[in-house]
Amino acid sequence: MKEAVIRIMLEAGNKGISLRFLVLHVYNASNSLFHSVTKEEVREYVYNLVRNHSTLPTDPFERIGWGRYRINLRSQKVVQSYIDFNGEQNGCKTEEQRCRKSGVDDPSFF
Repeated sequence: MKEAVIRIMLEAGNKGISLRFLVLHVYNASNSLFHSVTKEEVREYVYNLVRNHSTLPTDPFERIGWGRYRINLRSQKVVQSYIDFNGEQNGCKTEEQRCRKSGVDDPSFF
């Protein structure tokens, strides 16, 4: 669920998102046919995560208004994880391109 919270808050951008809407988005992202989660569990998790990690100026979340939060871009944790995440994505793309060029993933009947 933590990845869903971060992804949704990144999509919200600089304007941020209210906790109520964040809970609804995470609830919809977390539920599936085989793994159901109650809305109260999601609400408790999201509230605790965001509120506990938004008290200090170096925390990854920042409170911008009454019940509204956004990603704190001044936080070193956020900047470092964003750099690591982008590096992993770029590495995967180049690896996929290499595999396609070499024909490893091409279907073969023999």
